[in-house]
Amino acid sequence: MTRLLLKTAAAIVVAASPVSAQNNYTANVSVNITSVIIYTDQSTILFTATPMPNPSGCNPSYFIVPDTISAENRQMILSRLLVSYSTKESVNIGFDGVGCPGGHVRVYRVG
Repeated sequence: MTRLLLKTAAAIVVAASPVSAQNNYTANVSVNITSVIIYTDQSTILFTATPMPNPSGCNPSYFIVPDTISAENRQMILSRLLVSYSTKESVNIGFDGVGCPGGHVRVYRVG
């Protein structure tokens, strides 16, 4: 019984983990943010940077933080992007070189 409970608990932790649930975080790139774009009718965040990666199948024009990310996490990412943009500080972007929401390069990490 204890083994079953431990296996169940481990499965729940793995299923809830953002990295395991979104297992396409494939690369990092150090960039300078050149624009941050938000729309009043959408929850996604788009931004451009130099250099932009060019993963196959994605439009390399924009990075995207999709609306599938919680509002709290999007707010933290937006804050970090705006600080980097306003201070001209380079920032490391963790991205997905496989899936392309809206055709854009999906962001997993800004740091």
